[in-house]
Amino acid sequence: MEVSVADQMNVDEVLTHCDRYWRATGVGRAAIDDMRRELESHLREAAAAGKAPSEVVGPDLDGFAESWA
Repeated sequence: MEVSVADQMNVDEVLTHCDRYWRATGVGRAAIDDMRRELESHLREAAAAGKAPSEVVGPDLDGFAESWA
């Protein structure tokens, strides 16, 4: 069974990856701040329930970040 990159990352690493992607693709600062806060909430709730980040964002972090942008 292959382990996705998102499974190997912690919440902060996923947030940083998505933040970098959004900045690189020209998403505005206010939108990034809002998306980051919402994503952090989802990821922390999932972690508290014992779920891996990939269960929130899926195996493709860039694809996930793009879908949110």
